[in-house]
Amino acid sequence: MNAKEFLSTLETHGLSQYVQGPTHVRGHTLDVLISRESGSLVSCTPSIEDPHLFDSKGNPSGDHFAVHCQLNLTKPQRLRKTVSFRRYNKIAMTDLEQDLRTTLHPVSGSVDEQLNIFESDIRDVLDKHAPLVTKEVVLRPNSPLYTDELRALKRERRKAERQWRRTKLTIHHEMFLDICEQSNKVLLESKTCYFREKIEAFGNDSKRLFALTKNLMGNSEECILPKSENSAKLANQFCEFFLGKIATIRDVLAENCDLTNTFCADTQFNGDNLSVYTPASEDEIKKIILSAPTKSCELDPLRTRCVKECIDTLLPYITSIVNKSLTDATVPLSLKHAMVRPLIKKPDLDRDVFKNYRPVSNLSFLEKVVAVRLDQHLENNTLHDSRQSAYRVGHSTETALLKVHSDIAAALDKNCHAVLVMLDLSAAFDVIDHPILLHRLEHTLGITDTALSWIKSYLSNRSMCIAIEDVTSDRKSVTIGVPQGSVLGPKLYCMFTKPVGEICKRHNMCYHCYADDTQVYFVIKPVDNWTNFQDRLENCLSDISRWMASNML
Repeated sequence: MNAKEFLSTLETHGLSQYVQGPTHVRGHTLDVLISRESGSLVSCTPSIEDPHLFDSKGNPSGDHFAVHCQLNLTKPQRLRKTVSFRRYNKIAMTDLEQDLRTTLHPVSGSVDEQLNIFESDIRDVLDKHAPLVTKEVVLRPNSPLYTDELRALKRERRKAERQWRRTKLTIHHEMFLDICEQSNKVLLESKTCYFREKIEAFGNDSKRLFALTKNLMGNSEECILPKSENSAKLANQFCEFFLGKIATIRDVLAENCDLTNTFCADTQFNGDNLSVYTPASEDEIKKIILSAPTKSCELDPLRTRCVKECIDTLLPYITSIVNKSLTDATVPLSLKHAMVRPLIKKPDLDRDVFKNYRPVSNLSFLEKVVAVRLDQHLENNTLHDSRQSAYRVGHSTETALLKVHSDIAAALDKNCHAVLVMLDLSAAFDVIDHPILLHRLEHTLGITDTALSWIKSYLSNRSMCIAIEDVTSDRKSVTIGVPQGSVLGPKLYCMFTKPVGEICKRHNMCYHCYADDTQVYFVIKPVDNWTNFQDRLENCLSDISRWMASNML
């Protein structure tokens, strides 16, 4: 009966059992060989033979027979793809910088015209030193710790193995084992040295150290995407989903929006207005560029690494374009286009469900110049929310976690109770209303005139496309929200939602925020009346809910 159920279970799952006959001395079939019915690895019916194994005294040493079979094993072919790239590692930086110095020249006109000519000249020089190459490549795993010494030892090990298998001599077997031991020792030393140097280079950078430990634990940063045979079609599907999701949320919010409560928690600014952005010096621009991560976007005319190495030649032109943008309160149209890559929220989520992905952009460093001036204005007028731990120096996930945890732990140590409510928003960055944001920046934060006009230009006429591997979707217009992955977008979000903290303070609630995650909490002493706290909490959350609805969140 059990055997029939076993075979039925195999059949249900498309599997077959190929051993026909007893494999035990008592006549039972205990050793089985299971494979899928379609594309089976088993090429013929297995044979059952007595292995004739005996101990030192001549007694049989086993009660199972040997199962012999032939398997269809083939080495899978490596994946191939056609890619277009530039050989940046072949560029002689001194020659590149010399050509840039003779090709680039100051130009007049609008900031868009200056930027277009600047990028065109750079691409012309780049085409000379690293022309675009298209070729078919074999996809191989990248292993930076695989040294030339290891590669040579691998060849010696294979050579020793072939010799041993050919001669069957003990001496050759021992030589093979020695080279295996030596290879393993060098491999271990190479790994240790590689990761030691990585950790030392990271210093106190906890973000990069965390990424390295994730990789060591097997959580690699591979690109997880839905299965698709057509990357262009998948890119357009993602684009339609992201924009459709925002439109759906926006329509629902618009139905329930009561604009009479939009600015109820706003306080009138009474400090010194930020009306213009001070021009950037070459030293400031140089510091921003050199401190930026060495990563590039497909839209960049020149790799960040090359920009850093040719910084002295490029600096006057970049500074001129930045200051022209600040003076004219105009953001170049080409810098308002975002190349968006879908990033799965958690690796264990279903990769075929689009809602499990978030859109992340890679944009220009021009935003960094404005962000520095906005931070300085907020700092000078004490406008920063002291309980917002995001996008500020010295304020991170660590400070948010430590603050909330410390307050709750301290309450529990005093035999008190703690109530914590965690607020989460849907597509918070993507549904920010531009008119409301601009009004709040002017009314509550004192950003006016040219400074406000620059932000209005930054928000208007934006566009995006989805990038999947080396193909992109159709370009789409973006009329609401602030871009994720940018420098300025998250800062604008924090300014937009600053009144939420004012509501919590008005109800005498503790709170702490990290970007769009808000924790509202309070402590109840043993002698306190829970009913009073419950009413206060409900009134606070009710006011926050009404504020969110009236601010299109």
